[in-house]
Amino acid sequence: FTFEKLEQFQKGKYGQNFNDFMCLEIENNKIMEKALCKRSS
Repeated sequence: FTFEKLEQFQKGKYGQNFNDFMCLEIENNKIMEKALCKRSS
């Protein structure tokens, strides 16, 4: 989980709630497909 991704998360790129944040960490660890983490905007 990089600072760049944290900055993008804070800007709303990865969603606005804790579940989105956790999903981003899972994505970063390559446990889950990126597509499964995406939420409709």
